[in-house]
Amino acid sequence: MDELSGERFGALDVGSNSVRTLVVERRDGVLRYAASSSEITRLTQGWDAKRGRALLPEAVERTASEVREARRLLDRWGVSGDRRVCFATESLRDACHASEVLKALEAAAGGPFRILSGSEEGHYAFLGARMALPEARGVFDLGGGSLEVCSEGKGESFPLGAVRMTGQFAEDEGLLRSHVGAVLEGALWNDLSPLVGVGGTSSTVAMILGEVAVGSYRPAAIHGRIISLEELRSLRRRLTGLSLEGRRRVRGMPEARADILPSGMMVIELLMEKTACPWYVHSECDLLWGVLGERAGKGRWKAVL
Repeated sequence: MDELSGERFGALDVGSNSVRTLVVERRDGVLRYAASSSEITRLTQGWDAKRGRALLPEAVERTASEVREARRLLDRWGVSGDRRVCFATESLRDACHASEVLKALEAAAGGPFRILSGSEEGHYAFLGARMALPEARGVFDLGGGSLEVCSEGKGESFPLGAVRMTGQFAEDEGLLRSHVGAVLEGALWNDLSPLVGVGGTSSTVAMILGEVAVGSYRPAAIHGRIISLEELRSLRRRLTGLSLEGRRRVRGMPEARADILPSGMMVIELLMEKTACPWYVHSECDLLWGVLGERAGKGRWKAVL
């Protein structure tokens, strides 16, 4: 930590599946990776659409507890004031009592939270990915609750997140394929190649394919990994054939993602098929990087992992 000497910025993201934190340093015209954390909390686990998408109290408290931990990380790195950005995504866009949950999260974070719209989420994911992979023409961000697909000046959000799809269809490939296909049916995109992928599902796939142990994770270890449709499909089928315990023993698999990964991978497969992209590039520069790039000031920032 002492090796860094520039001005530091930090972001805290509360999603449907996890609480993530990123600290970067602004120095010499670039934003340089300093620290990060990611903890799965399943904020939307067990929510009931029939009751207006009410979040369970235990899920809110679980998430607020991790927000307090993330706050301590930002404090340790000296990130404060307007250099600290806290936001929530799909989890609170759809919750019926979002304002109540937001108050609990703001109390835990010690500052204001902003709820990003689907288009904003896609916009910042696109900005973040382009900070490290400027050649990207299309970017997808698959989270726990939603899928964002964006290109220059255009972005769309779909309720196709990995947690949501697992909860609705378990691992029924036929039902999931039919549903995802129907949701994406009306979407029109120009050529998205080269396509870049961000988000927890893509990160985990890159970890497993690269045989990177969870405890050895570094952003640079998996950033830039090219993932073909064929190897994605092959890995999904292998994981589907394993028990939950068997999946957890796969090198690179975070235990808490073992149940939702196959459904998330199926969403990516179907997106690649629809957009005729035989491969994509995984990026560890994502939504968080895009938000901090904007907060760091005007100009097109380059990310250094």
